[in-house]
Amino acid sequence: MKIIFYIFTVYPLRFAFLVLDIAFKVMPVRALKPLSPFRVTRKNLSIAFADLDDQALDLLAKESYKETLKSIYETLYTWSRSHQKIIYQTKRINNRFLFNNPDQEEGLIICGLHNRSIDFMLRWISSQRSHTSLYKKIKSKLLNSFVKKFREEGSCKMVETGIGGVKSILASLENNQMTCMASDQVPARGLGVYSKFFGHECYSFALAPKLAKKSNKQILLSYPRSSSRTWSLLQVFWP
Repeated sequence: MKIIFYIFTVYPLRFAFLVLDIAFKVMPVRALKPLSPFRVTRKNLSIAFADLDDQALDLLAKESYKETLKSIYETLYTWSRSHQKIIYQTKRINNRFLFNNPDQEEGLIICGLHNRSIDFMLRWISSQRSHTSLYKKIKSKLLNSFVKKFREEGSCKMVETGIGGVKSILASLENNQMTCMASDQVPARGLGVYSKFFGHECYSFALAPKLAKKSNKQILLSYPRSSSRTWSLLQVFWP
């Protein structure tokens, strides 16, 4: 499967993103409206930004859809390249807390914002330190096997979302290991919280702070800056 993903992402990231930027600049919104993902994106944006008119929502949805395609390309690119290549592609890590001590063996929780490719971030982190992390099982057995094996490189371990997975992660934290998770992972029943999100009730991710309080470990928030693949790691919780 790695060869297939390589074929689909044969162009370098910078060039592929430039092509997408140019294509979406000249592409009319009406060409995207028949697409279901675009309609869902626009609907979500209309809820979040109720004061915007139709034209502004169309343009914002178009931009969001373009960034989604970049994220997909970045993910497939990551799945077909070595971690050395990803390290090379990562221009800079704004990092005041993570791996500042080569001998650091304290448990750590990294929570990533899913606004770009999480696998790109995981690829870099896995090259620095092994971790036990949650993942949602993919319906395709072949793809699930590939992704799980890929994410477990470097002595990492992936556990499925659910009570059993959470127990495994808590045990690893208490053993001073590291865990990574995305903020958009759907919480298992009883593991999330209901909160207001843009005026609507939303079942929200609450696992990271719960694990931090339970294990007395710190949380780092990870996010990329624009398309520069510069990752920022910020301390957001210290028990």
